[in-house]
Amino acid sequence: MNRSYIKLFFVLLISAIPACKSVEKGKNGDKPKPVSGELTKSEKIINTALFIDANNEKIHGNYKKAEKLFSQCIDGNPKNAAAMYEMAKILRFHMQFDAALTYARQAKRLYPENIWYQQLLADVYKDLNRHGEAVKIYKDLVKKHPDNIDFYGKWAMFYILQAKYDDAIKIYNTI
Repeated sequence: MNRSYIKLFFVLLISAIPACKSVEKGKNGDKPKPVSGELTKSEKIINTALFIDANNEKIHGNYKKAEKLFSQCIDGNPKNAAAMYEMAKILRFHMQFDAALTYARQAKRLYPENIWYQQLLADVYKDLNRHGEAVKIYKDLVKKHPDNIDFYGKWAMFYILQAKYDDAIKIYNTI
């Protein structure tokens, strides 16, 4: 059992060496930036391992550690929408709604058709009392998924939160 962990460690270590060569320092010598837009195979492996570790920490309730690891995932791959989604969920849990909004928006921007990213963004809008923006999201979700009754209910709920009861009734009447 220990040998398999040692082998995994060396594989990750060896694969990290080329990843270190493929970054250059920023203008002020601060954070490294990827040389190309695409990740190398070794960078993908490292980023995936970080993502798995971050989720493991989140599952065990170690949110600060998970937040740090998701942040490392995002730094290593700015196109990692799943890490942004998970970061937004953690920040929302800690009631850091403005920061959660940033990550939720970015995840949705990267994968606009992902219904989980859209629902999280709508929930963050609700937390910030921006119900009109949540209405737009659920209106779009209903158009794309007309058989999903839950989307109708949430769409109507956001109208109710704005005291637009007639609009909510119209939605309920279409079900």
